[in-house]
Amino acid sequence: MWKAVCLALGIALAASGPSLAEDLPGDPALGQQLAEEVCSACHGVEKGMQEPGRDGAPSFQNIADNRTMTPLAIRFILQSTEKQNMPNLILTADETDDVIAYIRGLDDEG
Repeated sequence: MWKAVCLALGIALAASGPSLAEDLPGDPALGQQLAEEVCSACHGVEKGMQEPGRDGAPSFQNIADNRTMTPLAIRFILQSTEKQNMPNLILTADETDDVIAYIRGLDDEG
């Protein structure tokens, strides 16, 4: 229970900070490739896909459209070792940047 509270608090704090949408590092094309190879087992990763994936995993489009899911919040989730209902994927810093750049690129509003 405590871990879930800490995770929620961390996400809330990350989401409340300034948006880092400008000048994001990462290559969205590489992020898309990684998403299709790794993340699509559970998440819908295609632009416009709204339906939840396996076990209710949010689609990348829903993550991109959620205003609280700033790049910092997404990074926190991807790098957390206490992911609920997610495998403990170990991404390099560059891979994390690429996935974030891909997800943020799905948001039509930037």
